Amino acid sequence: MAPKGSFKYTATKEYYLTYCKCISAARKRALLHYADIANIIGIPISHFSYMSSEIGRILGEISINENLNNRPMLSAVVIGKEKKKPGKGFFILAKQLCKLNYNATEKKETDFWKKELNDVYSTWK
Repeated sequence: MAPKGSFKYTATKEYYLTYCKCISAARKRALLHYADIANIIGIPISHFSYMSSEIGRILGEISINENLNNRPMLSAVVIGKEKKKPGKGFFILAKQLCKLNYNATEKKETDFWKKELNDVYSTWK
């Protein structure tokens, strides 16, 4: 089941460039930062609030589409530079997709992300 809402980026140039960048990172067993995605979609990092919203939106669309195709959340390869893991939106979406329990602790969220990241790496090797 996919969360309700409109898809702004699906089938756009920005979507496919972000999708390819995430797949490339997964194939190399690497990670990306949110700033990498901001550069792809053309949003200056100085517009932090807008940037966060749009990055969350495009990564969410990618992970929803991956879920619909029975693949792990590809956005697991994108992390924040400071916390070294995905932001809150990743875990909210995982809960909406019924991949993570709604009352998961921070440790359970981190464990989920690590497993999802390994599943992404295995899928795209």
